[in-house]
Amino acid sequence: MNLTKLVNCVGFCLAILVSSCQPESGSINLVEKDLLLYGVAVTLQVPDSAEIKLTDWGLQKDITIKDNTSWYNLQIFSSRALTHNLEKLKASQLEMAQESMYFSQLISEDPDGFIFETRVDSIVNYDFRHFKIQGDNEYLFQGGLMGKSTLDEIKLMYDIAKDAK
Repeated sequence: MNLTKLVNCVGFCLAILVSSCQPESGSINLVEKDLLLYGVAVTLQVPDSAEIKLTDWGLQKDITIKDNTSWYNLQIFSSRALTHNLEKLKASQLEMAQESMYFSQLISEDPDGFIFETRVDSIVNYDFRHFKIQGDNEYLFQGGLMGKSTLDEIKLMYDIAKDAK
């Protein structure tokens, strides 16, 4: 009888130890990645297993960085800067987002970007826009087009975009 209690106690302690060693939900291993190979002078944090795809539209480059094992799904548009006024660029993009039929509410706003909510029927999704102007180029960071993101995931992606160099 005491042996059974001992085995149960050891099993219970082992289960607690194993569960406490599991990575935090949503956490992923990020590494710094230079996107110059893709024609974009940006360095940012990406999952080491992320897939990076480049579509060159001539006047604009579209870099999609997606990790199929996590929430990470980032899209970067690079083009020649039409304005060097970051405030004007953000205002234009904010107006475009707010005019969308699925726009629900603005969650937060910074001088160089914003986070917003969209709603299609009862399905709520979150997205962001972050802007950088470097030399003659402008970069628009946003959540990947395909997929659904929680507010916490979008906040993490927004912070990654803000920290891009």
